[in-house]
Amino acid sequence: MALNGLLLLTSSTVSVASRSRINLLGAKKFLEVVDKRSAMANVVPPGVLYVVQWCPSDLQETKGPPASGLMSLIYGQGNAQCPSVDIRLLLNEGTGLLARPKVPIDLVMVDGCPNRISLQSVRSFVNEWFSVTRKDYSVQYLTKTEDMVVPSAEENGSDVGGTPSGGDSSDFRQYEVVILGGTFDRMHNAHKILLTEAVLMCTKEIIVGVTSDNMIKSKLLYELIEECPVRLERVKTFLADVAPHLRHRVVTIDDPFGPAITDKDIGLIVVSTETIKGADKINEIRKGKEFPPLDVHNIILFTDELKQNEHEEDKISSSSQRIRILGDRLKPPRKLPSVPYVIGLTGGIASGKSTLCGYLETLGLPTINCDLLGHDAYKRGTACFDKIVETFGADVLTTSKDEINRKVLGTKVFNNPSELKKLTSIVWPEIRQLAQAQINKLASEGHKAIVLDAAVLLEAEWDDMCNDVWVVVIPKEESIRRVQARDGLSAEDAEKRVAAQVSNHERVQRANFVFCSLWEVDFTRRQADKAWKDIKSIIDTL
Repeated sequence: MALNGLLLLTSSTVSVASRSRINLLGAKKFLEVVDKRSAMANVVPPGVLYVVQWCPSDLQETKGPPASGLMSLIYGQGNAQCPSVDIRLLLNEGTGLLARPKVPIDLVMVDGCPNRISLQSVRSFVNEWFSVTRKDYSVQYLTKTEDMVVPSAEENGSDVGGTPSGGDSSDFRQYEVVILGGTFDRMHNAHKILLTEAVLMCTKEIIVGVTSDNMIKSKLLYELIEECPVRLERVKTFLADVAPHLRHRVVTIDDPFGPAITDKDIGLIVVSTETIKGADKINEIRKGKEFPPLDVHNIILFTDELKQNEHEEDKISSSSQRIRILGDRLKPPRKLPSVPYVIGLTGGIASGKSTLCGYLETLGLPTINCDLLGHDAYKRGTACFDKIVETFGADVLTTSKDEINRKVLGTKVFNNPSELKKLTSIVWPEIRQLAQAQINKLASEGHKAIVLDAAVLLEAEWDDMCNDVWVVVIPKEESIRRVQARDGLSAEDAEKRVAAQVSNHERVQRANFVFCSLWEVDFTRRQADKAWKDIKSIIDTL
């Protein structure tokens, strides 16, 4: 079960600059507790760390920085220092919260110290607004007495901005209905800023359009984007936590506009700097329908201080997160780890699979090439040879009658799914037997890990022979370009070859690790190094 935490930021105990440090200290303390619990009881995943700006009665001081400025500090610094923690800022109104999270709290942290903020005061607030896992839940104070600095009014607000837009509070306006949209893949802190800004400017209903699975195929590494129902649920869960006082309409959209061009009552659209042109197009369409124009609130993009390589974006983005997980384990091993540990390596045409396989050989991993085993399966004297002749006729033999003429055989099955199925039902079981014999041989020689290199690994269902499946992907356009260059084909013929194979999306759904060879070879190798390090750590325990 996940461990959930609560961080209470007292209103004016520390300066605005210090709040950022306290927030990070709380997040790191939260992770320390997660690690300790994991050591005691297998793996305890970090859940949610709720952050609340709270003015305890003990202090009787003025309230701290406005919600928008505090939000930017918390989410911005949280992304930079503790990206694995799901931080959620809960909004308050007067003496109470706008939200009552349903998730039970395991650990409470306070930015003050016990001689200024009593334990009784902390427990009273927590018991009123939160459910807890047990009555004797832990409360930890994060600030020592000598660290306490009561800031001036200027320090408490000047560096964070007084409204969601960072402008003069007299210009701040709220709207009954607010809309925003996006892919919301792998919910990150920039998404949370976008959603929370919309919440702050809304009084009745917030509408969120989440792009459908059909709309994402032009995005980089779209195969790694979460399924639409997952993305929808993440947005709904976040809004339920931070804005239970509003109506939520979270919908799938199949075009760039969604309800923004069909709902006359919407007053504001929240966009980012890179999507503001879409708001202009929406207002153009609304004008044609004689709908009132939408006011536009533009969120400035946040710089990603965790950028790890030149292929990631400068801003916090889901695309960078997808690049970052290349070579990471996405699923546990398919079966109990054993020696030899079999890695099934597969990928589409011109994906870079063979290049990656060659690199694994340099790491000392023996490889079994199933394409070469296929040639052995066609040899005279095998049951496969006789069955092919019996099924497809003697005209598939060469003039000498000693070999299968694979070109002639190919013309019989090409563009004929039923004939192709007959052929694979003959050949694939034979290749499987040959591969298993090779695995047994390499195991007897003392090899602890083996690579099974097979383009049709998943189609032939040989993945049940593997502990893990590695899938290499590249964008369709790059695959077509490579096939053209390698085989001298026209763009049309190359596209037909690419379209005839199993899609990258289908492969990725069954992958334990995913790699992309779109960039320089060294970057692909770094992905492989991460994956091999993971597997080697498993093998070392066997």
